[in-house]
Amino acid sequence: MTRARATSVLATVAAAAVFVDLFFKWVEVGPFGEKFDYTGWELSPFGPLLLVAFLLWELVRALGNGPRGAWTELTSFFLGAGAAILIGAGIVHTRWGSYYIRFHGFYAATWIGVGLTAVVLVCAIVRLLDYRRLASGRISP
Repeated sequence: MTRARATSVLATVAAAAVFVDLFFKWVEVGPFGEKFDYTGWELSPFGPLLLVAFLLWELVRALGNGPRGAWTELTSFFLGAGAAILIGAGIVHTRWGSYYIRFHGFYAATWIGVGLTAVVLVCAIVRLLDYRRLASGRISP
């Protein structure tokens, strides 16, 4: 298995795990003593959409049917990094933004999602490094 294919498989598994994790309760918040449970989808509405696009893009690449070339690496980077940043921003906003939830107020699914989202971000960074190698001509597609 090549490094590019291994990265696609890891990215697909990590993105699928984050996708499932987004359906679980991440935090309980509420103004004025009222309590509402929020899932990962509700904390970051656009991050999960980019995550689904990244998941499908990497799934096609992991199956070996995807397009090849430098632009595919750059597309993977933008989808993966964008999803990771927006999901992370939802957590940051919940922690330090309008609700100011303490860290112990987050459910376990939040911390699992943070770890898996970090894996997605690392895969996206690997894709950016592959793009730089392809663009400079050091490796072939």
